[in-house]
Formats: sequence, C-alpha cells, structure tokens
Amino acid sequence: MVMRKHGAMSPTDEDCERGRLEAAWESFECPDGLVAQCFGGAIVMEVHPRTLHDLPIRTMVRQAWPRLEAWGECGLDCGADGKPRADVVFARPDDIDLAWEDWPAGAVQGVCEVISPSSKNHDRRIKAEIYARARIPVYLIVDPTQGLWEIFTLGPADAYQLVGKGGFGEPCELPLPAGAVVVDTTAWRPYSST
Repeated sequence: MVMRKHGAMSPTDEDCERGRLEAAWESFECPDGLVAQCFGGAIVMEVHPRTLHDLPIRTMVRQAWPRLEAWGECGLDCGADGKPRADVVFARPDDIDLAWEDWPAGAVQGVCEVISPSSKNHDRRIKAEIYARARIPVYLIVDPTQGLWEIFTLGPADAYQLVGKGGFGEPCELPLPAGAVVVDTTAWRPYSST
C-alpha cells in the first residue's frame, strides 16, 4: 500500500494485481487430471504426478517420530509470495490447527518437494526462494529422476545451503528445529525402475 496526502491509503499496481490473483485463486476450479498451485505471481497447473512421485510422500506421512508429524499435500501461506502446495510439510503436533486451510509458514519445521521433470524449475528455484523468504528452516528435495535426495537448511541472508545428500535406500536425517528425524527411503524407487 502507498500512503497519500492526508494519510489516505491507495493500493499500488502490485497490490491490485496481487488482489486480483488471490481472488482468481479463491474461485479457481482446476480441470480434471491437473493439479494447481498459486505462487510466484501465477497460478501454475501441471499434469497429476505419477505413482512413483507420490511414493516418497506416502512413506514420509506414514512414518512416526516423537515431537513431529509429516502431512502430505499442504497449502502454505507464504504471504505476498502466494500459497504454494508442498508435497510434505513437517510440523510439531502442538503447532497444528486442524482448521487451517493453508498452513502459516511460521508453524512449519520443514518442507519437502518431490521433483517431476515438469516441476524441476519450480521446485529447485522458485519454491526454494519462496520457502527461504518465508523462513522455513529445512527444505528436502527428492528427485526420482536421479534416485537422489538433498537436504538444505536456511543460512545467512535467508538462502538455503546444501547440508546433506544421498541416494534412495540411504537414511535421510533431517535437522529440524524440533529435533532431527531420520526419513526411511528404502521403499523409494527412481522413475527409471519402471
């Protein structure tokens, strides 16, 4: 918002555009066979992912850790950057409100994105920047194309730094603020295994 003479508020062009995008997103109906997200100033639609894309999500959500839960396919409220939909969100049970439509980024310990060939740029660059600006402490990227996972933590200047990587089948230790958890990756399969 921009202040005008005598204290009256007037929206900037950017505020108006953001308002139009939010209104469009709230009334948006995604076509069958596609998934949609609103982030980075756009509504992004992609073909529904393959089963192998969903396998890491399913295994993380089913794992049990003390002091932490994993939830799949959660919308995140990242303020002006929009509402990206994370494949997995890690949070402390006491920080979760079941009434949330979109999870506030401040309640999130970490996020995971499973890369598809069509989403690689979004997940590695655009979402990484959005999650870093929202100050989400840990970002896990799972790449079924390569059969690899990478762990990033928030470093200086709100940018992610690579702190760990490994292959499917290797334990993946996430350094979450509530305490480290080990993600079991033994059931994960690369796309080339089909």
